[in-house]
Amino acid sequence: MMISTSTDIHSVADVTLILCFDGEITVAGAAPVRIGPRDTLLLGPDALKRCLEPARPATLFVIRIDRIAAND
Repeated sequence: MMISTSTDIHSVADVTLILCFDGEITVAGAAPVRIGPRDTLLLGPDALKRCLEPARPATLFVIRIDRIAAND
């Protein structure tokens, strides 16, 4: 996804990965986090809604992992 303005991400899965391909974004929260090109942020299920604020247009990959199962 390409973003150029503030965008809300809803974390409805057990784990949400936000991969920043290019650009830089700030993830608003109690302790704001800034991620740059080729950085990854891991959000758990307690992070229900996060606001992503790009410094300039950025390309992101948002991957939601709903369940993690072991291979037996």
